[in-house]
Amino acid sequence: METTVPELDEEGLSYILKYASAAAITLYITHQNAKITMELKDEGIGFEPEDIKLKIYHGLLAIRERAYALKGEFTIDTAIGRETCLMVSIPI
Repeated sequence: METTVPELDEEGLSYILKYASAAAITLYITHQNAKITMELKDEGIGFEPEDIKLKIYHGLLAIRERAYALKGEFTIDTAIGRETCLMVSIPI
């Protein structure tokens, strides 16, 4: 578990740096109700959520698969022209 959360953070930050054209990034990590939650927000250009299946978004798919492998949750809130928010919650 100790290396998983940093790996998820790194993958999310890598995506933002490569594709989001973000002016600012906010990262929250909380421990509550037997879960660790990572919320990563950018003030970037966004994308269509259904496009996550495209090859360019393979890093986001990797985050989702890691979260699911740990019986966690993965959500993404985005649209073209607005910020993106990734959230991963993993039970501990």
